[in-house]
Amino acid sequence: MTISTLSTGLYRASWALVCFIPASFVFDWYLAISQQDLNEVQLSYEVVYGNLELWQWSAGVGLTALPMLALVAAFKYLSHLMNEFSQGHYFSLPAINYLHRFSTWLLVSTALGIVIVPLLSVALTLNNPVGERWIMVSLESDDLYAALIALVFFVVTRILQEGRRLDMENAEFI
Repeated sequence: MTISTLSTGLYRASWALVCFIPASFVFDWYLAISQQDLNEVQLSYEVVYGNLELWQWSAGVGLTALPMLALVAAFKYLSHLMNEFSQGHYFSLPAINYLHRFSTWLLVSTALGIVIVPLLSVALTLNNPVGERWIMVSLESDDLYAALIALVFFVVTRILQEGRRLDMENAEFI
C-alpha cells in the first residue's frame, strides 16, 4: 500500500470522525437528558438526588463539550496533514504545522477531559444535601496514552522542523 493511498484513507477517516464525534456527543446527551442516565458523563445517577435543574444539564453539556471540540479540531488538522501526505508533500511547512496543531489539540483535549471530571461532579451534585455532594477525580490509562501520543508527535514535529531548517541552510550553501 502506498503512502498516498494510506494517507487518502486516513484523510477520509479523519473527516468521518470530525462529523461523527459531535453527532455522537449530541446523541449521548440526548439520552442522558431524556432518560436521566448519567453513565456517559462518568457519574452514577444514584449520586444525584432528585431531578437535575436545567442549569446543571447545561453545565454538563458545556463542560463535556470542551474536550470533544478540541478532539474535533485535532482530527480536522489530522485530515489536513493526511491531505498533504496524499499529495506527496511529506516535509512541507504546512504538513509540519498541521502535525504540530494536531498534537496540540490532542493534548488539549486530553487535559480538558481530565480537568472537567471534578468540575462536572461538583456541578451535578450541588443540589444534594450537605455531606452527599461529590467531587470525582479520574485519571484513566486512555488519558495517559493520548497524552503520550500527543507528546511523541510534538517531538516528531520538532525533528521535522529542525530537519527543514537544516535543509534550507544547506540549500543556501549550494
